[in-house]
Amino acid sequence: MNQNPEWVNVTLATVYSVVLAVGLPLNGLYLWILTKRHGLRTSNIVFMFNLALSDFTMSLSLPMRIYYYATVTWPFGPVACTITTMLFRVNIYTSAVFITFISVDRLLAVVFPLRSRALRTPRYSGIVCVVAWLLLILLSIPRAIMRFSDVHDDADCFQPPQSKISVSIIGPLLLFALLLVNLVSSAMVIRTLHRLQTASDEHHKNIMLIFAINLLTFALFFAPISIVVAIISMGKITNFTALRVTACYTTLNCCIDPFIYYFSLKAFGKTGERTLDT
Repeated sequence: MNQNPEWVNVTLATVYSVVLAVGLPLNGLYLWILTKRHGLRTSNIVFMFNLALSDFTMSLSLPMRIYYYATVTWPFGPVACTITTMLFRVNIYTSAVFITFISVDRLLAVVFPLRSRALRTPRYSGIVCVVAWLLLILLSIPRAIMRFSDVHDDADCFQPPQSKISVSIIGPLLLFALLLVNLVSSAMVIRTLHRLQTASDEHHKNIMLIFAINLLTFALFFAPISIVVAIISMGKITNFTALRVTACYTTLNCCIDPFIYYFSLKAFGKTGERTLDT
């Protein structure tokens, strides 16, 4: 049963409602823009499309959560619970993965423009994205099965997990590894831009803004849930309210990611996939 204080339920329902109201139309709009106006013609746009798709799908998982925290009841049964929790969990990680892919793609375009050109194609980028989706979905299936077996028609779909496997250190390790990749990518791009003489100062600033937003996204939205899950997995916290709150907070990322699309298109859209000569 739901053991959250009333203010926690109200806060979760409110925040999820805001994310749904903002994230769903914004990411839906960018999905249309990326496909109709830009087309999936570059690796960068392929990664942005998948990031927008991840955030859009995340938003689709929120209405039932909003209903639950607003009414403190779950009448939808175990199947709806399993689908909802799986969509939610998978898209937290896919969002982090595709943000990192964008950083790595920009790293290759700036630091290794000629050598990486054969790899930075829509075909290879699409393959990488499909593999990422499949791996994360497959990894979520065992926990989805356990969730299905734990939930009954009158049960709390978002109750604390019944097995330690459900709160694993694997997730935090993945997010911290992705954060490290973003840090290294940013450092290498900064070093390269300082040596470049051909690109304009405005272009440099736009590129750095992309990496700054990516790093801030990880620091502000993915680090808190990674820390909380890591602490729970070590048995240091038995109150799962902190996990519910930080998971809710992480979904605000869906409202921030459109800025990544905007500045990435601004930095590279006008010049296409122009290379920066080192």
